[in-house]
Amino acid sequence: KDIEAEYEKLASQYNMEADKIKAMVPESELVKDIAVSKAIAIVKDSAEIVEVEAKTEAQTEEKKPAAKKTTTKSTTAKKTTSAKKSTTTTKKTTTKKAEDK
Repeated sequence: KDIEAEYEKLASQYNMEADKIKAMVPESELVKDIAVSKAIAIVKDSAEIVEVEAKTEAQTEEKKPAAKKTTTKSTTAKKTTSAKKSTTTTKKTTTKKAEDK
């Protein structure tokens, strides 16, 4: 009963004959679709609508934990170390050039 109605519904949506839809769409797929549709309808019908007070920005910010910044510190430390090394390398090169002259 539901399967035939679903075939008719698909036929009208795609402007095709129901027989062509039956040849293209297996009945097992329609059975799954119908089951999901019925489950969704049951959930919608049994849902209770509850009003919740709107929270202000201050209330939501109080509950958020502080962001961890340890990752950023270690990354910054690595950049500083590499910058120091390149400076040292530059000084050595400069010193060698001065000695050669």
